[in-house]
Amino acid sequence: MAILQMNALQLRALADTASSWRARGGDPMFGVIAEQDGTAVLDIQPTLTEPLGSAVEFNTADVQPARPIVTIVTLLEAAGAEAVNDYDAIFWSEAAVEKFVFPYYASKSLWSAAWVLQNLATLWYGFVPGAPAVASTEPIPFAIAHLPGSDYVGLTEDGPVTGGEDLHLLSIKDGALHKLSFNEYLSRQL
Repeated sequence: MAILQMNALQLRALADTASSWRARGGDPMFGVIAEQDGTAVLDIQPTLTEPLGSAVEFNTADVQPARPIVTIVTLLEAAGAEAVNDYDAIFWSEAAVEKFVFPYYASKSLWSAAWVLQNLATLWYGFVPGAPAVASTEPIPFAIAHLPGSDYVGLTEDGPVTGGEDLHLLSIKDGALHKLSFNEYLSRQL
C-alpha cells in the first residue's frame, strides 16, 4: 500500500473538517486510508467500515458540554417581538465561533488580542481552555451575534481598545433572551 503524504494545509483542512462535524458529546469521526491509482488518500467517515488498522479516529468532543443546543432558528420581524434581525451574522456552533469569531477578533484587537481572546473564551466556554479554572458568572451563550458596520479600531495610550460593541453573546436568562454586549463585559474587566 502507498504511504499517505499530507502537507500542513491538508492537515489543517482535516482538523477543520473534524471540528465542524463534532456533535454533542463528541461523535467519533474516522479517517480511512485507501489507495486510489497507486496513491494513498484519506476519506473522512462518521462510521468505521474498514478494519481499524487502516483508519484513524478523530476525537471531536465538545469543549462546553453545557451549551444550549440550537435546534431551530426563527427570525421575527413583528411588533413587540424580541428582534435579532439587526445582526448580519449569528454563530451558534463552537466550530463556527472558533473558525470565524476568534480569528476576526484576534486580528481586530491588534496588541490587545490575547486579552480580548481570553475574555471572549471565558464568555463562550465559561472558562479559558487549557488555563487554570476561573469560571465565568455569565450564562453559557447559545450563540454569538455580530452587528453590521463594525470597523477596525486604533490603539490608544489609555489601555486596550475593546472594540466589542458590535458583538453580542446570546443566552437564555430567567426564561428570556439575554443579550450581553462583549464591550459591556470587557469594560467590567478593565
